Amino acid sequence: MVFALGVESAIHAALSVARHLGLRADSARPISLVGRAVFLIEPCLVVAKVSRLVDKVRCETEIALATHVIRQGGPVVSPLLRGEPGPHIFADAAVTLWEHCPLAVDATIPGHAAGTAYSQLVPHLQSYGGALPDFRVPIRECWHTVEHDGPGRLGSGALDLIRKEFEALGQLHLPPEDMRNLHGDPHPGNLTLSEGGALWLDLKAACNGPREWDLTALPASAGLDPRRPGLFERLQRLRSACVVVWCARKDEPAAMELEAIRIHLELLTG
Repeated sequence: MVFALGVESAIHAALSVARHLGLRADSARPISLVGRAVFLIEPCLVVAKVSRLVDKVRCETEIALATHVIRQGGPVVSPLLRGEPGPHIFADAAVTLWEHCPLAVDATIPGHAAGTAYSQLVPHLQSYGGALPDFRVPIRECWHTVEHDGPGRLGSGALDLIRKEFEALGQLHLPPEDMRNLHGDPHPGNLTLSEGGALWLDLKAACNGPREWDLTALPASAGLDPRRPGLFERLQRLRSACVVVWCARKDEPAAMELEAIRIHLELLTG
């Protein structure tokens, strides 16, 4: 779905917070309006991420984790260094501020580069001492949107198929030693290219769970093999179910999102 608070409200929140911090904020150019709104504030060249107020804790965690990784020299885009990155509360929004990556380019990240960037990120994830939510929490939230708001574009056959996958989550039991800090959604679209290499843009899905959950988001060409293929296959089906729900519930899915629905439904039926 497109950002729930409305674009104009999100722009007003982003500009107001930036101006309150003394930044030159004449305009906000949209970068993304899916899930949460992301803007480039000009002319100060600061990136503002505008989330719902109920996501404030998740925003706090993302800032804390990114700050930890940056301090250790890890491959992430930095929270704002010229002031308090937030989250700042404005009306019904939580706003976080980030450094703009001036050397970033709009290019497809090869699978092997995504695998390398993920391997570089892993030790910094593991050394983070803060609390992260269980990886099953956002999966259950995904299904809750279907139960609460309806199936969206999902037909009855697809809905039954996906319901079975989410119900199977209840039978997934993992010993404590299998749980570790994860990125949560390390697909190549969450990376940008800089002069120094690939950097992770988005840590809002960071969670605690088995390594195989992260591997389900990486392409096969990343070259990272799961240690437990059986668990990987079960989680891959859950990832596919989540992707179908996320894409099918958008107001106007793009062509690539409609294709993602088709591909992941085929994976589930196969």
